[in-house]
Amino acid sequence: LEVEVANNGQEAWQRIQHHHDHYDILLTDLRMPVLDGIELTKKVRSFEQEQHLNPLTIIGLSAHALKSIKDKCLDVGMNNFISKPVEADLVLKAVQEET
Repeated sequence: LEVEVANNGQEAWQRIQHHHDHYDILLTDLRMPVLDGIELTKKVRSFEQEQHLNPLTIIGLSAHALKSIKDKCLDVGMNNFISKPVEADLVLKAVQEET
């Protein structure tokens, strides 16, 4: 796997706009500074539709394990949701399920 880390949601959004086809999966925390994971997902999904791009697999990460949070993530277009603390094998399993 090749991994890139963004310092906040806005930085991730800028990278996606310029290099969308470079990425296969976006792991996004729901509580990021500047632009949170929910808003980032909305922007990515809108961008993909406008540009006629294949959708990225988006997996949300959060310390909140409430069903309502998971449902909100899926409603805005995330493919999956993982509760924190995140274990590497859970992330790899989620990635394998989505690819």
